[in-house]
This record gives sequence, structure tokens and C-alpha cells, in this order.
Amino acid sequence: MDNINGRYPSPNGPGAVHEITYGGQVMYWVVFASMAFSALAFATITFMKPMHARAHGYITTAIVTIAAIAYYVMGAHGGSVDVANPNGNLRSIYYARYVDWFFTTPLILLDVILMGNVALGATLWIVLADVAMIVLGLFGALCINQYRWGYFAISCLFFVIVLWGLFSPVAKGARLVGGRHVGIFWTLTGLLAFLWIGYPIIWGFCEGSDYATVSTEAICYGILDFFAKVVFGWIVIINLDLLAHGSKDGRSILCNSTNNPFGGTGGSADIGGGDGIRAGNGGVAGTGTGTGTGTTGARPAAVGGTAARPAGVGGPTTTGTTAV
Repeated sequence: MDNINGRYPSPNGPGAVHEITYGGQVMYWVVFASMAFSALAFATITFMKPMHARAHGYITTAIVTIAAIAYYVMGAHGGSVDVANPNGNLRSIYYARYVDWFFTTPLILLDVILMGNVALGATLWIVLADVAMIVLGLFGALCINQYRWGYFAISCLFFVIVLWGLFSPVAKGARLVGGRHVGIFWTLTGLLAFLWIGYPIIWGFCEGSDYATVSTEAICYGILDFFAKVVFGWIVIINLDLLAHGSKDGRSILCNSTNNPFGGTGGSADIGGGDGIRAGNGGVAGTGTGTGTGTTGARPAAVGGTAARPAGVGGPTTTGTTAV
């Protein structure tokens, strides 16, 4: 049972103070332990993978790391403020939970969106709708009058937009990519949709109406966060290799080890055998011997003729036969 007394004023006169009890605090520490362990495990597994297979691992590790920090704060009796309800009571509102969601829910969405290789514009509006959903939920929880339900209604509208984004453009993109990772996409998307529907329901009974206790709120949110972050994360981590293989061109946009910040914008050409030339627009050309076909950035040579290639500073100029 929550602690109840009349120490604090309320809009409708003296009321009760609803605060978390021992059971709710225990739940915070249990969830913290699961998040912290998963963060260490995810990081270890991710860094054991080749660079091109790490993108989803980086994202998933960040999700549980941020959540672990938030649950540590809440477990240590921090990250909350007493807010007056229209019914005359004060209730502990854990804003640390919303800070967690502000950062982790866009990352969760990004984990799924990358599987569909959707355009940047679609990614942005899905993520921004999610951020608006979280911020409005926090405003509603902190509101001391009935306008909190207006915040709640608009937040739910943005939630519908997020779901539409996942099941329409992102799902379409995943189907176009094809491959076995489509099954993982639907597993994760279905899991998120099912779990995330529970959050506004809990909000309505807890922060919204003050009907359920703060400890009940902690337990319910903790269960949902465990499945939406830890279980979700393990599904992603176990399938890192498959997800990397299914990404566009076999590589994620977040982990492309072929990116060369010193190269030009053009294509590249490999000329020759072991010591061949690699050149691009604005790139650097070395020396070597052999034949091959150049692309943008390679120096032209007449068919069957010879082409001189400059050496590095202080070295001789070499000449080799070039065939097209």
C-alpha cells in the first residue's frame, strides 16, 4: 500500500500522497540488473563481430545502457517529483522514466527502420512522431488539471502515426529488401506494437487517473520495459550476422568500413596485380605494374599504347603497358 498522509496541499484541499513502496523499489533494481547485464553482454558480442555487422549491436547496446541508468536513478529514490492530481491527491511522477523513453524509443525504432532501408525523410517523421508522443505524455503526467487528458489524446494520435509508419513504409521496404531477415523484422515489429499498446493503458490508470498505486505503476512499466528492451535486444543481438547480410549492399549505413574520408567522389579503379593503382577523383595514385580497366579518376591511355605513371616524391617514374 502506498504511503498516505496529509502533509502536502492540493488544489481541492488536503489530500493523500501516493508514493512508491518497497515492492516497487525492488522492481526498479531487478530491471536495472537485467538492463546492466544485457548492456555488458550486448557490447561484448557486438565488438566480437566484424565492423559491417555491428550497427544494430551499437544501437541495441545504447538502448539497454540508457535504460539501466534511468532505472538506477529511480531505484536510488531519484528522478521523481510529487504532482497534484485533480482528485486532490499528490502522486510521485518519475520523470526519469520519460527521459529514458525520450532517448531509447527512437533507438528502438531505428533498429527496426534500418531493416527496411527506408528513406531518410520517412525515418525522420517516424522518429519525430515518437519523440512528440513521449514529450506529450510527460506534459500530461505533470499537468495538475484535467487538461492532462488533452495531452494524452494528442500523444496517442502520434502513437498511431508511429504504428502506421512501421506497418506501412517500413514494412514495405523490408519486403522489397527480402531475405530471411524479413521474418526478424515482423517478429520485432509485432512485439513492439503489442507491448507499446500497454504503455498508454498503464498511463491512463496510473499517472492519468491516479487509480492504480505508484508501486503497481513501477511493476507494470518494468515488465513492459524488460520485454521491449531486453528481450527485443537479445533477438537483435542473436541475429546480428543475418541482419548485416540482409542490409542494403550487405552493409549498414552506420558501419561502412569502406568509407574513405580522403578519397574523392568518383569511382575507383584497381590497376595491376599485387601493387596495382587505386585512384579516384581527388584521390591519391600510387605506382605499380599490370593491366586492368580504369573507371572515373584513372588516367586514360591509348589502346595498345603506353601510359606513364608518376612515382611518389623522390622516386623514379615507371612506365607500363596499359590495355583496355
